[in-house]
Amino acid sequence: MSEGQGERRLLGTFDATMVVAGAIVGVGIFALPEQVAQRLPDARWAVFAWVVGGVIATLGALTFARLASLVPKAGGTYAFLREAFGPFPSFLYGWASMLTINAGAMAFMANMFAMNVGFLVGIEDSSDWQGRLIAAGAIVLLSIINAIGVKQGSVTQNVMTVAKLLAIVALLIAGFVVTPEAASANATAKPEPIESITFQAFCFGLLPVLFSYGGWQNACNLAEQVRDPRRSVARAVIIGTTLAALVYVGYNWALFRQLGVEGVADPKTPLGRDTISGVMFGGAALGAIGGKVVTVVIAVSAFGVLNGFILGTPWIVYAMSRDGAFLPALAKLHERARIPLRVIVLQAVFALVYVFSATLVQIVDGLVVIDWLFFGLAGCACWKLSRRATGDERSRGAKIAVLFAALSLFVVATVVWASLASDKHQAKMALVQLGVLGVGAVVYAVVYAVSRPKRITP
Repeated sequence: MSEGQGERRLLGTFDATMVVAGAIVGVGIFALPEQVAQRLPDARWAVFAWVVGGVIATLGALTFARLASLVPKAGGTYAFLREAFGPFPSFLYGWASMLTINAGAMAFMANMFAMNVGFLVGIEDSSDWQGRLIAAGAIVLLSIINAIGVKQGSVTQNVMTVAKLLAIVALLIAGFVVTPEAASANATAKPEPIESITFQAFCFGLLPVLFSYGGWQNACNLAEQVRDPRRSVARAVIIGTTLAALVYVGYNWALFRQLGVEGVADPKTPLGRDTISGVMFGGAALGAIGGKVVTVVIAVSAFGVLNGFILGTPWIVYAMSRDGAFLPALAKLHERARIPLRVIVLQAVFALVYVFSATLVQIVDGLVVIDWLFFGLAGCACWKLSRRATGDERSRGAKIAVLFAALSLFVVATVVWASLASDKHQAKMALVQLGVLGVGAVVYAVVYAVSRPKRITP
């Protein structure tokens, strides 16, 4: 059976675009602007950070769009690394994806969903057993929906992504139309002058921005499920990322207009309780009901991003197993639904482990270094694969890939530098993730280098 044969291509450009936009525009836009404002106490610098993040994300989108046209195979980054550098680095990516990157991201989104649902139904502490059960239930429910088939999961993704974008755009418009009375109440102190923002402070403030922009690569995981993947996946990545960047910058501009720098950096409810800037923004722009409306939007956003991960990421481990680099049992597609059912179940199990054993902060701290390390390697892979091409294809995209790779590795170095200097906990989490890669190297030696399993026919 030829590569990709036997899998029905059910998704179009719009479906893939919704996967990209749905993965990027998540809960980070509602919960992370306060971290940016705390680190960059000047609205102009804070909004500029979101612009810079959008530029970097667009470079990433162009790089991954180029990679998708060069290697239109299931598995996304796994397939790119394998094609460029061979089985070892691609195996490490698939291993990290299964155990940390995607499982941890699923747990993060499930916990954010549970937190906001808990707020609506009166659960005071979403980290207790009730909140964790809600998070676990979301993972199980969406895993079942996606286990029915890739098209069913895609329809769910499309509906939630469109609803989410419309809600955010409505909130953005309200932020510009409504007179910002809250700004004068919250911005009692003048913003610090631009000259006081150092390069180190700007880089530190950029980190939560980049975390919020992650997700443009998810459509590449579905390359073998998309019609005309060389064009459709590339278009989806670029359109989805550009759409997310425009929404993010506009949202933050309206957010600072309504709340001021201090209101964004330290959001409070009318009763003085801590909240997140998105909920406070909803109250300022839409009145008393606005906070609850935004809470619903955040819950829907988290649910949609969680669905995007469950829909797209199992194909990474499937592709790795199909290539003979991992367990043969995971290379089999469900006979009727034509989806990697066993991988979906395994991924859900690992995500549930995170839900019941880690906090939101621990999950995020563990993801940043590994995620951007592989982004940098993917940029290097794009450069190498572009150099292998002939004619005009040889140089197209190579310079952008090199720039993106350099920026990605700079992000990794910045995170390690900042964490070692000021946040020992984050440094420990980064070391744990590197330890997971070390274990993966040992597994690779046993499963692949020693036994040399053959490529599996799905």
